[in-house]
Amino acid sequence: MSPYDYTPILKLKMGEVTALNSLNEDQKERLLPVFEVVFSGPRKDAAKKDRDARLTSIVDKFLTQKLPEFPNWLYKARGRHPFILDFNLIYVESAQETALEHLLSKCSENQQNVIVSVNLADSDEYKTLVYGYLKKYGFGLCIRVSRTDLGNVAKLDQELANIVANSGLSMSQIDLLIDIKEENDDQKYTEYFNASQQISTIQDWRNLIFANGAFPESMGIFKSGKEQDQSRTDWIRFNAAIANEDVHRKPIYSDYSTRYPIYDPESERHSPSPTIKYTTESNWRIMKGAGYDYGHYFVYSLALVSGSTYYGVDHCYGDKVIKEKADKCQNYLEKRAKKEGKLRAKGAGTPEEWIGVTVAHHTVVTLDQLSSRS
Repeated sequence: MSPYDYTPILKLKMGEVTALNSLNEDQKERLLPVFEVVFSGPRKDAAKKDRDARLTSIVDKFLTQKLPEFPNWLYKARGRHPFILDFNLIYVESAQETALEHLLSKCSENQQNVIVSVNLADSDEYKTLVYGYLKKYGFGLCIRVSRTDLGNVAKLDQELANIVANSGLSMSQIDLLIDIKEENDDQKYTEYFNASQQISTIQDWRNLIFANGAFPESMGIFKSGKEQDQSRTDWIRFNAAIANEDVHRKPIYSDYSTRYPIYDPESERHSPSPTIKYTTESNWRIMKGAGYDYGHYFVYSLALVSGSTYYGVDHCYGDKVIKEKADKCQNYLEKRAKKEGKLRAKGAGTPEEWIGVTVAHHTVVTLDQLSSRS
């Protein structure tokens, strides 16, 4: 039986790092998170230039500014608790190889328990590179299976066997992550879940994980200034699937927290509107502001704390921050009423800080749900 209850798939960003660092030791031990290493946006002086200039700026910023920070972020988020690293979203090969070498060597120096993810579609050259680092540092392996791979389970069985043979590891040393990403159709979800249960070696892998993400692609579907609920269908469908008596092995639950599963690098060029995404038992409560007025964070925090969905200040780091922002709302509104023109919402927090708030809350809610189910 796996010691882990939950595998959130997260971007390696400061908001997510803050969220995981805020958890208590028991909660950290029950998690096996995936960190997807991603590029950030271009430098400001290159943001409006042509595509090639932007890409050059993105890669340079990643290698010189972001990559050196990542080892400290990973240690802050997980210490020596295990985690999975996925480099597939670094779409420039040279940068991907540099990131792989740098992060794994630093994690080894920090004596961290790292598991490196490979996708079936990765090149043989990349897989061989990963296997070499696993042997060098004694790190673990995760195989990430897509919904396309589930179309032919016999072929999938063979491809998995090839990875086992080439990696030099046994299946008991490898995690299997079935990731159907944004699939939002009930019937197709069931088909993919059932297909994953037909993998002939399903009982032999160290951990079996099944991932799906239901958070919407765009905040544009939500109206500004109005509280709205979005169903957590990834959570609902998973529980329905594992209740089936034909399940051969119950996987670890995995989702994309409060992010859309498909990463769009172009999103890094834009500043999001102030939005709170608050997880409840079966929904996300969405509260979206207009434009870039961060004062909405104060107002929406007060609305949450005053409503029936709020979990309480002692629930987690995220709820504590929400209460702190709510307590500042009245003072902010009084200042705003007296001031003509735009008022700077000092202390309201940035979108990145609010990702930490919402991911922390989502993670603790999900862990509590999994605990009560077992």
